[in-house]
Amino acid sequence: MWPAIWMMPSNKDFGGWPASGELDIMESLGHEPGKVYGTIHYGNPYAHTGENYTLPNNQKFSDDFHTFSIEWAPGQIQWFIDGILYSTKNDWFSKSSNSTDDNPYPAPFNRDFYLQLNLAVGGNWPGNPDSTTDWSVPKQMAVDYVRVYRYNGQYADPGPRPGKNLGSGWSWVREEGSAWSVEGNPKAMKITTQEGGFTRPTKPNNILLRNPAPSETGDFTVSTKIKFNATVNFEYAGLIMYQDDNNYVSLGRCFSANNQIRFTEGRNGGATDKNYADPITPQDIYLKIEKKGSKYNGYYSIDGKTWILLTDSFNISLNNPKIGIFTRKLGPASKTAEFTEFKWNDIQISF
Repeated sequence: MWPAIWMMPSNKDFGGWPASGELDIMESLGHEPGKVYGTIHYGNPYAHTGENYTLPNNQKFSDDFHTFSIEWAPGQIQWFIDGILYSTKNDWFSKSSNSTDDNPYPAPFNRDFYLQLNLAVGGNWPGNPDSTTDWSVPKQMAVDYVRVYRYNGQYADPGPRPGKNLGSGWSWVREEGSAWSVEGNPKAMKITTQEGGFTRPTKPNNILLRNPAPSETGDFTVSTKIKFNATVNFEYAGLIMYQDDNNYVSLGRCFSANNQIRFTEGRNGGATDKNYADPITPQDIYLKIEKKGSKYNGYYSIDGKTWILLTDSFNISLNNPKIGIFTRKLGPASKTAEFTEFKWNDIQISF
């Protein structure tokens, strides 16, 4: 069984599902009788986020009545069970199919939604009925009341989407808004890997770049700390000195046949990889690229203080390269890399 209390948009102002949103107040699965879920669906590409709540002492939601509620304000939705707050969400997005930019936040949850209550049987999530399903008693979702309240004061401005405001000077190459965020203190940039490669028709998304700060055409170093456990599907995350998709130097943590530190030169659309064993994995790693004229050296470190120089270097004339970070993958799995302590000439630059 799959009882649910949920909401859908009265008008699909931003396009078909999920761009116009879905708000799930309560969903329960028959094989998890003591647990309920609260979720929002949104995006384009599709994304969702939510939490779950489990009753204490092995209680079941079928044993007694319970109240399931949300408080929905501009830029924030909260979920409650019997008055207990268990989830708060304030980060989502919407993109219409004919647009390259996200719809203004807090779309799509700034429109009228209608309420529906239903009891589904089977489905991809709970699974279909089978020989263990007990049909000797009726299946029902008993509802005592439904109440809707409207705030009678002035709603606060939702403000910007959390974690989606870059510091001055940063810019994206092929931004995918659903696959990055800035969190924590000190700030950490989190980028989820997506399909792509510089020597493939589909280029990597979410390459985050800036001009060297201050503007500099001479020699400099760039470094960062990366939390990224590369294990499958050519997962790759690291630093990049970027002129364009065909000409660059990158250094990252990568997995192919073995865990590797990969140093790459992109030249005229081709790529030369130099691979080294990653002795630090799966712990966080520090990476550094050093530019000396047209020569580029790569380094790695376990603490950001003692650096180990890679055996190979590259000589390539990049035209005023921008500095930054990137992720990518080849294969179905996705994984998030966390970047902190991004530095130019040992001067930390905030995301």
